[in-house]
Amino acid sequence: MVITKSQSIPMFERKIDGITLNQVEKFKCLESWITSDARCHKGVRTRIAMAKQSFNTLDNILRSKNRSMSVRTRVLKCYVWPVLLYGCESWTLTTALIKNLEAAEMWFYRKMQRISYMAKKANKQVLVQINQDKSLFTTIKKRQFEFFWTHYQVKTTRTFGCLWKNLRQERPRTSRKNVPGPTQGLAEFKHSTYLAASL
Repeated sequence: MVITKSQSIPMFERKIDGITLNQVEKFKCLESWITSDARCHKGVRTRIAMAKQSFNTLDNILRSKNRSMSVRTRVLKCYVWPVLLYGCESWTLTTALIKNLEAAEMWFYRKMQRISYMAKKANKQVLVQINQDKSLFTTIKKRQFEFFWTHYQVKTTRTFGCLWKNLRQERPRTSRKNVPGPTQGLAEFKHSTYLAASL
């Protein structure tokens, strides 16, 4: 696969043991889509579709009127959101993708309240009814920050660790004979104090 920003993908031939590998425009790796344009539109929309499928699997719980909305919201965030947010640390979100994610979040909330798509009810009214705010995009940004901050800390720790190791190796070693002992240092301090007092 060739990763490029141009619309026309250049051809590239690669042979291993005389066998020519097929050039592809996208492939799936660790449940994430890798595309030739290095964008994550397909991956995000695939995760949204998988999350909706998980929601439909738990339809009898999430849409049940016998359970409170707070319980159903916790079930939603515990069992459906992990499917949607898998690999979100590597997403490069555009305005269109943010709108898709927010629309998916509101789709969940509307389904939980059994609100028809024909009903003319604003998103603010839906959020007020369930006493919730839009938090999906905030969760994504928080996970991305924690991921990159942890990576930065590990990299910084390794860098300073290597520098400290090199400094310890390059530090000149002093003989124990030339290092003054505690008794000798104390005697010199008393002597200098005596001279200063006599002056």
